[in-house]
Amino acid sequence: MEKESINFLQKSIKTYQGFKNSITKRIIDSSDVVYENQFLDDGTIKVMIDQLKKDYSSIQKELEILFSVNDSELFNQYLYEQQEVKYLIAFYASNNPQNIDYCLELIDNINIDFKDCLLAIKDFEQNNYKSSFLRFYNYFSQNRKLLEHYIINKYYGILLYKEMQYDQAIIFLQKAVEKRPEDKDLHIILKEIYEKKGLLIESGIEESILTILSGVK
Repeated sequence: MEKESINFLQKSIKTYQGFKNSITKRIIDSSDVVYENQFLDDGTIKVMIDQLKKDYSSIQKELEILFSVNDSELFNQYLYEQQEVKYLIAFYASNNPQNIDYCLELIDNINIDFKDCLLAIKDFEQNNYKSSFLRFYNYFSQNRKLLEHYIINKYYGILLYKEMQYDQAIIFLQKAVEKRPEDKDLHIILKEIYEKKGLLIESGIEESILTILSGVK
């Protein structure tokens, strides 16, 4: 009887070690995945969010198992992974302003300054342009890298245009165009900026793009 118990215990330990190793491998493998896409159309965003939700559900189940076997080190690693997935869902879902409240709630317990961008989007939607501009300005003053995000670049680009900071506006609006090249509003504003700066060639290019987007031959 004692021998059977020992064999059972050894088998359980071996099973758990195999499970632990497989989780560790998945964490390492997932760190190589880059959640980035050139175009952020609605269909692409939906596919990415659906996959992230599956990842979140999978991580949640594994966290429950890790909690039951009292592996605090791996549990904390997976907890961090779960927060990262939450952030990514909020990042992509916020490309649709209608999702902002959901996104803010999703990352409410995560200490990241990306919340400033979400609040800036919300302010913009509520026509609080001054507050929106200040939130974006504060964020990008601390984070010099452009985000792979359609709405953030569009809204901040528009606000910079309103502030007559044309050179900066071009940078953000062009980034938004990378994500949604079919957005006429972006090309209209870029055309106006180029005209104000006397960049006639660039203005002409935007005019041609608008003609194509309007379906005029």
